[in-house]
Amino acid sequence: MHLSPVRAAMREIRSSGQSPHVVNAAFPDSVHPALAAEGLAPQVGIGNIGLNVPALELGAAQVLDVSYDDVAVTLVGHHSASTRLRRPDFAGSVEFRVTVDGKDATDQVDFDILRATLSEEFDRIPGVPGEANVAAAAAGAVEALAHGRDLRFHAPGVLGRTGGWPVRHSEGALTIDLPDSLPESVAEATNLAGQREDGITRIDETGTAHFEDWALEIMRDVLGFDHAQIALTDVDAAADELAARVHKYVAE
Repeated sequence: MHLSPVRAAMREIRSSGQSPHVVNAAFPDSVHPALAAEGLAPQVGIGNIGLNVPALELGAAQVLDVSYDDVAVTLVGHHSASTRLRRPDFAGSVEFRVTVDGKDATDQVDFDILRATLSEEFDRIPGVPGEANVAAAAAGAVEALAHGRDLRFHAPGVLGRTGGWPVRHSEGALTIDLPDSLPESVAEATNLAGQREDGITRIDETGTAHFEDWALEIMRDVLGFDHAQIALTDVDAAADELAARVHKYVAE
């Protein structure tokens, strides 16, 4: 249901003959790699793993007793990690690095202790007031693309990639911005593992999404929605079916 409207919008954009910057908020972690199969992936998404970065940087500055302005956190992870990172029992797929004045200080920080600050003093405000956090994440991407500013930020679905990444906008181009201590192959494997934790086994070269058995079982048992895989050409029909089944479930 995220994929269907974004695909429709991107098809219209491509047919218009224009080339605007596109920043997408609808589940970019997996929507973008699916659309990449048709050459329709937006440039970048917003939110998700990046929503945790400001709080982690505040916590790291506190633990290391340094200025917040001197701390830079790198966080790699899928949407599944971004929503569960603050839980005490979190055991998902994520990669974390921290630098102070450009020097690696990861081994000086206990990541589990740092994560605890996400549900304590640096917890996100729930509901509509908390959407300021999401708006701030969106502002970074929009500011970079619309005004050509050189910025580093975290975002999902960068250039059609799965999951969330640190990204840099410089000289009109977006690039993945990983520290030397985090190989791109490790970051990619982390995001693919996180995608499975979100219920998607893989997205193949045609953009077809294949679902985990446990996720399929829940959808089948609760809603009667029984699709082990969904191709891009079937997305609209699947979204309509899912909407109807959800409405029926709520009505019952």
